[in-house]
Amino acid sequence: MKIIKIVSFGCLIGGILGSSSLNAQVQNTYKIGVLLPFSSDGSDAQNKNAEAILDYYSGAKLALHDLERDGLKSTVYVWDIQSKDSSDLVKLSKSPDFNSLDVLIGPISQRDVNIISKHLTNPNLLWVSPLRSLSMPKKISSLNLFSPDSLRTRGLGESIAVRFPRHKYFIVHDGSKNSLKEAKTLQVQLGKKRKNSVYLYKFASGTFTPKLAKSDSFVFINALESQSPKIAEYKLIENKPACYAIGHFAWYENYSKADEVKEIKYIYPAINFISNQDSSTLQFSKRFLDSFSGESSRFGFQGYDQMKFIGSNLMVFGPKFLKMMPYAENTGLINTIKPLMISENRWFNTGIRLIQIKENEKDLYR
Repeated sequence: MKIIKIVSFGCLIGGILGSSSLNAQVQNTYKIGVLLPFSSDGSDAQNKNAEAILDYYSGAKLALHDLERDGLKSTVYVWDIQSKDSSDLVKLSKSPDFNSLDVLIGPISQRDVNIISKHLTNPNLLWVSPLRSLSMPKKISSLNLFSPDSLRTRGLGESIAVRFPRHKYFIVHDGSKNSLKEAKTLQVQLGKKRKNSVYLYKFASGTFTPKLAKSDSFVFINALESQSPKIAEYKLIENKPACYAIGHFAWYENYSKADEVKEIKYIYPAINFISNQDSSTLQFSKRFLDSFSGESSRFGFQGYDQMKFIGSNLMVFGPKFLKMMPYAENTGLINTIKPLMISENRWFNTGIRLIQIKENEKDLYR
């Protein structure tokens, strides 16, 4: 394992912490570790992965510049974990620098997490998994910023409930095991406050079963990957101004336009979304290009969003910020971060984005 020996941003992050009086846990300087596979073995797959990781780290560096301006003072340790030799990782896990970290970002493999967990002695660490959903040790606080499908669906239900608080919810499934499981997750989430407004319907052979409830204010919520209900749903909401249809996550990932459908009536959930209509994302793209002589992939945006989220909350609440911050959405350039505690010390991001297509342009649903 090649170690990039302590890359410190002390020269960049030099301001005095402005919010230290807000909380006793807020300190002057924070130690942030970044443990990711930066290098490659020369294969196409490894080259692509290393490029994505470098983009992620470059976005994080831009966020650190901005955080310095806002008052964050930090020392950042960066290690390259691209190696199959676990002995170096064990040695690193036992080192004083590693065990004095306030925040650790990475790694991105379960194998490496398991090795580190056996030797970690820092009970105050916040361990962040940035790009994959991993099983983290229960003895310390952890945040998975990339969540499993079940928690994404839960986040979608919460988002729909906030944006359509007085509508009826028509959840559509195809009867399959996975589709029913997703539909029932949505049913539970949406039924917490308005149980009598949630309905489940099976769509098969062009027909909804049972017969749809009568309403002039409802949203279809699709819990199936197939886009087969799209035209049938559109015919039922086309002339009802207050009614919409919300697609499955897979619908946006595999977007296809239907001539019979006006897309303005459809809303698509997604995890990452770069808006060409948002001045902030356009400014970031230009800044990234000027700084690193290359265009940013989505990983550069993710690195910025995640580091900005972590650093901003460190300044206000200190290293234990997950236990102290309000349960609210944190809107970044392309990600929405909404940590949910699912058990003691374990948080998962349930933030999602809702996208609407207007005149062939994709933008956030507002």
